Amino acid sequence: MTKRPTERGGTVTSARQAISLIKFGAPMHPIFVHFTIALTAASLVFDALGFLLEKTSLNAAGGWTLVSSAILTLMTIATGLTSSTRAPVDEGEARSFLRAHMALGLTFYGLLVAVTFWRVSLWQAEQRLSWL
Repeated sequence: MTKRPTERGGTVTSARQAISLIKFGAPMHPIFVHFTIALTAASLVFDALGFLLEKTSLNAAGGWTLVSSAILTLMTIATGLTSSTRAPVDEGEARSFLRAHMALGLTFYGLLVAVTFWRVSLWQAEQRLSWL
């Protein structure tokens, strides 16, 4: 297999070359996980600040980041499932940790979707967030 000039240390000189370097075979799950964590945490922070400072703009930011997290988490789950099928993990302790990780991830996503639907219903009813 021959390497492309940019893989041998050459300079990327065009957008086409940059796009050709993207390898979707790489494990993307860790990257998407960090977006899920950041968006979910940012939503909580925006909502808390919006409630404390009584700023509807912060509450709106909390809602949009929550919706974004719910949508992006689909990619997190998809890349996680792909990575788990490609991972050379034998039966044993490591595989049991992987199964627990997958179960916790799907549980988190179920809760995230439930909270997202709750937030959307509040928004549609034009109700404010409570401290709960």
